[in-house]
Amino acid sequence: DWPRAFWIGFGVLLAAAVAYVTYAFIGTFVFGIFLYYATRPLYRRVYRRFRPRTLSAMAALFLLALPVLALLYHPIAIALPELGRFAEDTDLGPYADIVEPYINISEVVQNPQGLLAAAGDPSGILDVFGQFLAYVGVIGTGLIHGFVMFALAFYLLRDGARLADWGGSFLD
Repeated sequence: DWPRAFWIGFGVLLAAAVAYVTYAFIGTFVFGIFLYYATRPLYRRVYRRFRPRTLSAMAALFLLALPVLALLYHPIAIALPELGRFAEDTDLGPYADIVEPYINISEVVQNPQGLLAAAGDPSGILDVFGQFLAYVGVIGTGLIHGFVMFALAFYLLRDGARLADWGGSFLD
């Protein structure tokens, strides 16, 4: 039965792709589920007042999760230079490659005058442009992870009950 074998193969391939993406974004998914559980009580209160699920989910995320993440920015900005100093004194082993791009971002913020002084030299311009591209990559990656976290929390808030009902009927 070729059509059935094709669909089974396609399903296995799709499951492997989903498993790979989940593995690559495991921290993001865990944090998204954390955001869901943190905002769920507020979502329920907002939903009682405003009926549309979409509006209630967005309000809960913007009222609770977004300000909390904005407040986390300050300690992270302070921790990055300290992590850089710690990495200079200690061998981080395999974690050094993971931490290094985030430490380099804090160096530009600490010495912007050196960045402007290097802008007059042609090789300095290329160096500044290369650093800029590296920072854009780090910021872009952070924005993608943030989007996935908020999207997961949003859809779990809005459609979590329906997803649970579907999973329960699927397992019966």
